Amino acid sequence: MKKLRTLAALLTMLTLTSCGGGKGSSTPASNPSSVSSTSPASTTSIKPTSTQSPTSSAPTTSSPTTSGTSSTSSTTSTTPTPVVGPKIAAKLMSGAVEATEANLVEGAGALTLQLSVEDLPEDVTAEQVTWTLPTRSNARLNLLPRDENSKANELQFTANMPGTEVIHVEAKVGEETIALDYELKITRNDAQYKTISTADELKELLAQTTVTDKYMLAADIDLGGAEIKAATAAFNGVLDGNGHKISNFTIVGYEASGAAGGLFQFVHGLIRRVEIEGNLNVAAGFAGLVAKEVGEKGIIEDCVLKATNMTECDEWTWKRNGVVVACVSGTIQNVVALITNDKETDSNAKYSQTLDVAAYLFSSKGIINNVYVNRNESSLQKPFSPDGGGHTVVFENFHAGLGDFSTSLAADFDLDPTLWTLEDGKAPVLVKESVSVDPAPDPTPSETPTETPVEG
Repeated sequence: MKKLRTLAALLTMLTLTSCGGGKGSSTPASNPSSVSSTSPASTTSIKPTSTQSPTSSAPTTSSPTTSGTSSTSSTTSTTPTPVVGPKIAAKLMSGAVEATEANLVEGAGALTLQLSVEDLPEDVTAEQVTWTLPTRSNARLNLLPRDENSKANELQFTANMPGTEVIHVEAKVGEETIALDYELKITRNDAQYKTISTADELKELLAQTTVTDKYMLAADIDLGGAEIKAATAAFNGVLDGNGHKISNFTIVGYEASGAAGGLFQFVHGLIRRVEIEGNLNVAAGFAGLVAKEVGEKGIIEDCVLKATNMTECDEWTWKRNGVVVACVSGTIQNVVALITNDKETDSNAKYSQTLDVAAYLFSSKGIINNVYVNRNESSLQKPFSPDGGGHTVVFENFHAGLGDFSTSLAADFDLDPTLWTLEDGKAPVLVKESVSVDPAPDPTPSETPTETPVEG
């Protein structure tokens, strides 16, 4: 009888808390091949770094590491081997002219990546080359629809949010497949942003049902112990922390069952360059510091997340939380994720409730890349499919078991040094960027008429 009650409870939890859209989701369906997004070292050139390699693999740019062990290590640089044989050349265009730095600002308009193959074999013509281009947009890069007039070797898109994208393309030349990772850095347009510098201003943002605007932090924000119940169903905008910190709050469940929580419910936009430190007090699971779910187009990158777990878990499958989010269908990358006070499995069948990054998969579209965590528990590193759906996640460069980071070396961290402070024996720290607070509106013009000069 006890088994029957447990099964009924599990089915109830599946109905109430499964991710993958829900009432708050506003992300349309998209094709599975993605434009991969990363944040490597920045460049001032308008011709981004390109990496050439023969390949037959899916569009990922780095190799996965073994779960359960720290994969950070020092490496000796070597001179790259010149590409021999056919290689992909790329040119970024704005209309009929080559793009300039002015075109690489978010919201600047449509761009076209023109591709060609140099040094073709004598028995292969340009028309015989088969191209494989990305088909999945994300919050930062919106791929424009293709039609009968689209050229096979051109990719058209708009860059709507700041940061670095790596566009992975492949070309089949005869029997050989070659690849190019084209790095594209999009500059932030500060004129499009509203600034947040007080707790009240941040609470006002968190109270919105849907967020489409762009925001940046101008100061560290202490929320004064507030309980956050994720009023924002869909975060579709940008929150750029400028390296600042949001702290002193507790995430509680917003669903009737007590499950699900975060600063937001669903993230379909971009959250970057922010440190978030708070408590997770959601015994029913499906919560994270940032959100219940990062959706298919959502990006969480270059962030520090510090979660204090407040509850124990008595059901392994359906009551889990994640430090960052509960469910991942989008991209989480370049993140330091720390968990404290988590309850380990004990004789009373209580389980560690909070996983290192995310808990659940309800699709195979998630990406977790370049993450640094303090724990070294292999069962708590990778999100899983609680419904038995067999979903997978791109899971690469996961660095576990770093503890207090006292034995880490700055060279161990593959993080952008313009965004992070990296020191031996210390955890990476975000660089703070000073910004001006939104100016006060112009005063109402005086109603006093201008005096007419006296003639005489």
